[in-house]
Amino acid sequence: MVLENSKRSLELRQQPVGVGTRKTYRAIYTIQDNTVYVLTVRRSSQDTLSAAELDDVLAELKQFRE
Repeated sequence: MVLENSKRSLELRQQPVGVGTRKTYRAIYTIQDNTVYVLTVRRSSQDTLSAAELDDVLAELKQFRE
């Protein structure tokens, strides 16, 4: 789970990604109806998504699913 989970009822997950042993990014994603939707990929050093950023990402997901 990710810190952003507390901001929305949608279950968000994260997966550290990167080259070799240096996982310098985190992919934030959700799973709905057996489909994985990658919402964003951020550097590990970046702050958590703000409520406004999360709203934008979720709006794009909703538009994509329609």
